[in-house]
Amino acid sequence: MSRDYIAALDIGTTKISVIVGRMAGDSLEIAGYGLSPSAGVRKSVIVDLEATGVAVYDALAMAEDRSGVEIRSVYAGVAGSHIECFDSYGATGIRGKTVSERDMDRVIESASTVYVPLEREVLHVLPRDFAIDGQEGILRPLGMSGVRLEANVRIITAAISAMDNLVRCTAQSGVRIADMAFEAIASARSVLSPHEMESGVAVLDIGGGTTDIAVFRDGGLAHAAVIPVGGHQFTNDLAVGLRLTQAEAERLKTQFGHVAGALPSARDVEATCMDGSNVMFRAESIRNILEPRSTELFEMAASEIRPYLFDTSGSSVVLTGGASRLRGLDRVAGAVIGIPARVGAAEGGYLHEHPELMDEPAYATGLGLLMYGFEKEASEGAYVLGALSRKIKGIARLFSSGRGRGRGTRKHVLAEPGA
Repeated sequence: MSRDYIAALDIGTTKISVIVGRMAGDSLEIAGYGLSPSAGVRKSVIVDLEATGVAVYDALAMAEDRSGVEIRSVYAGVAGSHIECFDSYGATGIRGKTVSERDMDRVIESASTVYVPLEREVLHVLPRDFAIDGQEGILRPLGMSGVRLEANVRIITAAISAMDNLVRCTAQSGVRIADMAFEAIASARSVLSPHEMESGVAVLDIGGGTTDIAVFRDGGLAHAAVIPVGGHQFTNDLAVGLRLTQAEAERLKTQFGHVAGALPSARDVEATCMDGSNVMFRAESIRNILEPRSTELFEMAASEIRPYLFDTSGSSVVLTGGASRLRGLDRVAGAVIGIPARVGAAEGGYLHEHPELMDEPAYATGLGLLMYGFEKEASEGAYVLGALSRKIKGIARLFSSGRGRGRGTRKHVLAEPGA
């Protein structure tokens, strides 16, 4: 069985995607991908296990057919308003004259020993900075001399019920989850440059039901949050304001939606109202409806971002996710938050067998999950508590008798990590 392949699963409010990747030297080659319309998901949380399971099954089957790889495990993204984060502190003695990897592990473990409510699970423990013998602000202490090592970390937690439902959903298709990652962090991995993470940047992953936020400064995560506004709210505003069906409102948003800048070339737009009649709308009226919602979105985001990017010199905002394609959204983000903004697609490091994924912000999370998976297996889980992986495997064993997908006909098999 080949260990070079990894699959990523992104369960969103609008779509479910599975991307299969293979490392080719220093580049990531996309072997294939599968898509299916999302079902049973509301605001990035599974609310109908059976419906979501069927949609995941369809996306997995398509990804297998296109890639020639039999998928047994995936790296999955986690999102939703249940995500929470907080700071923690740990300290340990340095065993020897210089800081070793074991010292690093022990101080991170010390910082991770905190009270977490029974209904929550630690998803990530991310180091922010270190101190050696009172000397603060150290980013890379490995190999430095000292007696006492301290660490400040950012801990991200998620609702156990949400993660358990994700495991059960994929297990219906006979697939296990190797590990999970907060989707905004995964998206950041694929759309940010190291320079942006050092100078200060906020990633806004705007999905169908929510917007995930990750703020980076000095190369590490400074803050993470989720706000309950996404692309569906824009669609609903059009449906209510123009008396359209949701499907027709989505069509208008996709084809003619804009919130800033020049109007589309079509100044008059025809649409079908809920009563079946055809009417003409001015393109200006679409912007008048969508622009206030975009302002609200970025005002909410600004309250999460500004305390951590208080020095705006060199800082920026990167928008990603399917809803970030709305024309002019980056302009509104920059104006409201007060720092430059751009729409982010995948950065370099990928082979371009599937260029349609590279330039599409809707796939930034899946591509980032692939990189997260490769890096995690290479580092043996340096930034994720091993207890979570063990818990995921234990749950999956209880629900692994689900439907198969005609296995044994593929060229490669994705093994479960550790198999």
